[in-house]
Amino acid sequence: MNISSSSSSRVTIDGVEYPYEKDGYTIYCNRLCFLDQRVLCAFKVVGVPHSIIHINVYNPPSWYALVNPPLTTGVLRTPDGTILNDSMTIVDYVADSFPSANLMPHDAIGRAQLRMFVELFNSRLSPYIFRILMSGSVEAQRSNFELLLAGAREANIHIVKQWQRPSGGGGPF
Repeated sequence: MNISSSSSSRVTIDGVEYPYEKDGYTIYCNRLCFLDQRVLCAFKVVGVPHSIIHINVYNPPSWYALVNPPLTTGVLRTPDGTILNDSMTIVDYVADSFPSANLMPHDAIGRAQLRMFVELFNSRLSPYIFRILMSGSVEAQRSNFELLLAGAREANIHIVKQWQRPSGGGGPF
């Protein structure tokens, strides 16, 4: 595999180029993906310059397999060329790289509780949000909305339990 880079913002691998921000951050995302929005929000909060390349996951550019072979979005190319391809991993990276932005709690318990909340949200709410948006009929929307409400009720039970624990720290997580 031959890899080359020039002063332009493209990397060439075996004759195929892909775009990136030279000496900066490049976010490859799908503007409709709420998971990708995490990454965009994190960069907005820290105020770090970055470029955004929108990827249509249903018809990705041929070069995108060089950036992220699974062809998923929520991908970050760091200034040193490292590729990170999971939205929470990227948010953790941004939080660790720019601690003064206070994206994450600084203590281990606070971070663990935040991860618990994110997992709760991801498992109980986010699947239904996407399904509502992608529903092909009013009946399917209603059904998915009911599942979303059930997930919210279940998440609330967990949040209240956590709040009542001595480790709850006066808040749900």
